[in-house]
Amino acid sequence: MNKDRLIEKLREITLIVLKKTSFKIQELEEKGDVSGVELLKEKVIIPYENIFLSLDDKKIETLSQDEITKIEDIYEELKEKNNLTDKEIDTEITKRKKLKGVSGAEVVEKFFKYNKNRLLDKKEKLIEKYNEINKKELELENLLKDTIQEQEQFDIIYKLQPIRATLRELEVKYQTLVKDVEDIENKLNKRWSYEIYGVVEESELLKSYRQFFNLEEDNE
Repeated sequence: MNKDRLIEKLREITLIVLKKTSFKIQELEEKGDVSGVELLKEKVIIPYENIFLSLDDKKIETLSQDEITKIEDIYEELKEKNNLTDKEIDTEITKRKKLKGVSGAEVVEKFFKYNKNRLLDKKEKLIEKYNEINKKELELENLLKDTIQEQEQFDIIYKLQPIRATLRELEVKYQTLVKDVEDIENKLNKRWSYEIYGVVEESELLKSYRQFFNLEEDNE
């Protein structure tokens, strides 16, 4: 088999399996099956993700015959393991090429980038709010240090309590935003999370995932 074609077919297998597994993970998450999700991530997502990323890193023109043979063996093994035929894989490759530039992959990639920017904006506003409230906390703490009267100290401490509670809440929200941004950046960097939709028409994906993307039907 031609080297380029071999890499293309193996890459497509990984995307087929990652797509199927991603949907299964969503189902399990909705059911609250945490152990099932973790098992699929460990046994399927991680190994197939590694194969997908390694294929993009390979310099095809420098592959030796032994390396090509190993890749062919991996291809046949994964094909058999996932009950896929050459025809099914070739069909997906043809769809991907035909829809390049107008597929669901472009839609999902744009959504990830949009959501990342939205979260970064929320993160920036949260930092501004935190700094503003933290300034009030510092002012009260300094006032507390300079206060001798016990009653005045209690009054200041009483005012500090809700401020500190708010700061703790903002810190939790900040950590959540940081994690969400990291998750999206991870998806963008590894690419397969949106490339699995490269065999779906843009209009079809928007119709199927309209609620997910929080879009509204155009007024007719």
